Amino acid sequence: MEIISHAFWAATAYKAKQKIKPSNHEKKVNFFLFVFWSMFPDIISFGLIAFWIILVFVSSGFDSSFLPSHMRAINGGEPSAPAGFMPIFQMTSIIYSASHSIVIFFLAFSLFFYFLKNPPWTMLGWFLHILIDIPTHSSQFYPTPFLWPLSNWHFYGISWGTPWFLILNYSAMIIVYFLFWRRKRKKETIV
Repeated sequence: MEIISHAFWAATAYKAKQKIKPSNHEKKVNFFLFVFWSMFPDIISFGLIAFWIILVFVSSGFDSSFLPSHMRAINGGEPSAPAGFMPIFQMTSIIYSASHSIVIFFLAFSLFFYFLKNPPWTMLGWFLHILIDIPTHSSQFYPTPFLWPLSNWHFYGISWGTPWFLILNYSAMIIVYFLFWRRKRKKETIV
């Protein structure tokens, strides 16, 4: 999924967790950090390339011909293959694989836990990101190699950029927040 949807679904998961089991005596999970971690894999993967594209655009005008074909075709097109002609695309591919790997996530989570001596629950937003991306990325545009570096196998999911899926996703977002708003309004009228 795209980064806005990741932030939204992480915020929804956080809010749902609070409704199911309010954290009265537990240490509260920071909402903003949880949402940040849910966007982290895409920020770290595409931040460098976004900066580079902006730099190219500002310095010489935008011409998509410098992009590999798998980045020009978001939905359909050729299967994505490592972009061999520019190191920036190779770096992005490696960072994407690492940041979308459950193996790397558990390693990072364990290291944070070891050094902080406390489970970094906010990092579960990162795990949620990976779980959402596994079925919502096709093999044609940044498939999610969730077992990397052990394996490059990925699930042949549905592209989040497919029009009917986008409509379904954004409709679900609107419905969920409408329900949250309605519930809050009912509570306010009772008090």
